[in-house]
Amino acid sequence: MFGDTVANARQQYTRFMQITCPEDIYQSIRHGTDGDRRILGDDGFQASLGSELTQTSAQQSLLELTQQKCRKYKISEAKLVSDSRDRLYSRIRAEIGLAAIDCGIATNAEIARCFNRSQSGMSRAINDLRKHIHNK
Repeated sequence: MFGDTVANARQQYTRFMQITCPEDIYQSIRHGTDGDRRILGDDGFQASLGSELTQTSAQQSLLELTQQKCRKYKISEAKLVSDSRDRLYSRIRAEIGLAAIDCGIATNAEIARCFNRSQSGMSRAINDLRKHIHNK
């Protein structure tokens, strides 16, 4: 990833590792931010922690965001978690996901689990919507 040859890649990787970030970013990574109780790690790691640690207020906010969108579009939450590939439901899931990620409410993994979707599919839908919005 860092170069065409092993020697070049090592040199570029060393440079990359020497890049420093502002202290506030390090603090956010190490300790989180106010109200941010998300746990970083894959599904296996999060599952190993137990449900009491992964049931956060962020997930409740994702639920609230979902309920808001359902009221706006006059659909049931069940439609969003169903197997339906209806474009309207896909678009609404992407809108919820985009808002949740941009607001720091939930991770892509949490959003995908919420809607019974794959992380890659959910990520693709969110990114497509983001591109569509920015191209307008």
